[in-house]
Amino acid sequence: SGIRTAEDLRGLRDAGYDAVLVGESLMRADSPEDAVRLLLGGRP
Repeated sequence: SGIRTAEDLRGLRDAGYDAVLVGESLMRADSPEDAVRLLLGGRP
């Protein structure tokens, strides 16, 4: 989907999107839970 960072998500939200599809970055992450936290702007 090309969404890999919290900055990617912020850009989409600022553009008016209210939902996104995140797949590959979570599937490839050593810790999907930490990857979600990072995407949401938190710490792993």
